[in-house]
Amino acid sequence: MRPLFLLGIELQVYPAGQQLTAQAAVPLAESHALTVDVGINRARRRDWALHDDERGAGPGGGIAYRFQPAALVVEARADVWWLPINWTQGDQTGRTNTLVAQPSARLGWSVDAGPLTVEPGISLGWEINVVTRGEPVGQGAILLGGIGIWR
Repeated sequence: MRPLFLLGIELQVYPAGQQLTAQAAVPLAESHALTVDVGINRARRRDWALHDDERGAGPGGGIAYRFQPAALVVEARADVWWLPINWTQGDQTGRTNTLVAQPSARLGWSVDAGPLTVEPGISLGWEINVVTRGEPVGQGAILLGGIGIWR
């Protein structure tokens, strides 16, 4: 019998931060599911963005279409993050509040580990500052590596 839903957590890291989310997956059909996630995004962009230093953290969430034939996992994902970013530029400091859309594609591998399933993966996406209150801050391509645990 197919479960009504699965619960999991996922940690993804990227060169400028980390994302930690709780997830639920609702199976749609054999090998297909819809996932929903909520969590926090911690950005430490240093000087890789528009200012000498950009840092912040905020909540977010998203949805994904998940295709899992056997152990291979493929996802098309759309996340949204609310990121207050504190920045410095020389002697100047400021704060910018941004609403960030983050569409991405994810490729993973599902490994049964007793009652849990462990799932390493890699995602490629784009951060788009949809709403910006304050000076512009960094956005652009994002590559994330991570691991999820499902039950």
